[in-house]
Amino acid sequence: MVLEERERARARGTAPEKIALTTEARMAEKRERYERCLPVANDILEDARTSLAVRFRFLDRALWRMPLVPSFDVYGIASDGLKLYYDPEYVVDRFKLSPNEVVRDVIHCLFHCIFRHPFMLYSVLRQPWDVACDIAIEALLLDLVGEAFPSNFDRRAREALKVIRAQVGGVVTAERLYHFFSNEGSQVDLRSLAPMFYRDTHGLWYNDGAEGSARGSMSAARQQSEDREGGELPTSEGSESLDDTRGASEMPSSGGGDDEQDRESPDDEAERDEPADERDDEGGSGDDEPAVDDELAEQWADVSRHIQIELEAHMLRQGEGAGNFAAALEAVNREKHDYAEFLKRFATLHERMRVNPDEFDYIYYTYGLDQYGNMPLIEPLEYKETRAVHDFAIAIDTSESVSGDLVQAFMRKTYNILKQAENFTDRVNIHVIQCDARVQEDTKITSLEELDLYLENLELKGFGGTDFRPVFEYVNLLVEKGEFSDLRGLVYFTDGQGTFPRRQPAYDAVFVFLDDGYSDPTVPPWALKVILDERGLT
Repeated sequence: MVLEERERARARGTAPEKIALTTEARMAEKRERYERCLPVANDILEDARTSLAVRFRFLDRALWRMPLVPSFDVYGIASDGLKLYYDPEYVVDRFKLSPNEVVRDVIHCLFHCIFRHPFMLYSVLRQPWDVACDIAIEALLLDLVGEAFPSNFDRRAREALKVIRAQVGGVVTAERLYHFFSNEGSQVDLRSLAPMFYRDTHGLWYNDGAEGSARGSMSAARQQSEDREGGELPTSEGSESLDDTRGASEMPSSGGGDDEQDRESPDDEAERDEPADERDDEGGSGDDEPAVDDELAEQWADVSRHIQIELEAHMLRQGEGAGNFAAALEAVNREKHDYAEFLKRFATLHERMRVNPDEFDYIYYTYGLDQYGNMPLIEPLEYKETRAVHDFAIAIDTSESVSGDLVQAFMRKTYNILKQAENFTDRVNIHVIQCDARVQEDTKITSLEELDLYLENLELKGFGGTDFRPVFEYVNLLVEKGEFSDLRGLVYFTDGQGTFPRRQPAYDAVFVFLDDGYSDPTVPPWALKVILDERGLT
């Protein structure tokens, strides 16, 4: 009906070639296309899941975990971890472009859940996190399914990934990319990157304040698509190399003919619903409340661990891409530890001059105040037993492979934990030992003030190879000399590339590693391990 009116107006010459449509007309036209595509879209998605199951049996448990739900309000496909929502017209158009595009869209959306991207939203900036997650997933899929289900957009994505890997300086993971984008956002044109890796909308990950929560409102998914395609982001000279790999900046589109041109795109909606100058060009701030479901996240963690086991059991049949996928799963599924909790293991009982509210009887105390004015009958107990750190050793790997800035950040984090009143005694005995292949320096700290002064003037020494044994030998010697009265533990900050002692020491030892996104460092059975990311050091 609407299309016929357009043709009549064009023939009369009374209107431009493309006349503006009212909101009601647009919605009626979209509803018509929606109903027309609905019967076949579900079959297309089911065929895509079947194709993936036949080729990658280890994905069986994940592929049919989310039921398919058509939605008139979503643009593209989207998932909240419970269901897979889709726009039937979008699915049909993608299928017309290539059946492989639908397969890649489905597995891309699925992998977000396997790697729990929708559930890692606390204190993240939305735009960098969205783009980082899409790039990380596509980097895996290019190796895993790129040969079996090639996409028309793989070439540009591979070229862009070469530049990204060179800039990031390591393995591409969502966390590492997010950290890079957050720190270097002014030098990276996220708008040029997003289209090359975009396959689903992330609106359901967030609580946008739309009708209902993000998990219950498909309008959130539409808004996510608008944010990704609509506004303009700042560019800089540092992003020119990425622009060269981009070619056209449009989202992947399908050949839908005139009907496709008439379709209401996210850009059209963004322009209609809000002025361009009022759009959130940064893709949202960290203030959006995440729609995180801890129980659902744990269910997907179980699925992820199951896939990891299945994949490792049949690794030889899957090829190199499966190896990269397995390494990524191992990293995301490894046990996480709290560094602050580990430090508390080294605390010992001490009596401290302070009010002990646990043992103090307030009845007589308040009775005296009420009866005699300012005269309590019983003075408060002045001693309380608390667990606090006293004897403690910190070893810093000063080999060439460890960054000085990261050492500074680690020491500052340790200081911030220890300086808390409940964790730190008034007088302490902490030895800070710098070591590469041999002990370079030992600084004794006896108070918070000395530790703070040490951090302000910290100068690293060494930069040779890495050997952990000299530190343990040195600490053992200090114990024999009586330098420590009650040594509870040693914390060793390192990259893990060194030789460990064969024998277990008489005290606890914790090796603290910086997360590189993939590797899971190995430590002796007697040692404890904590892995921190760079954001965790701040």
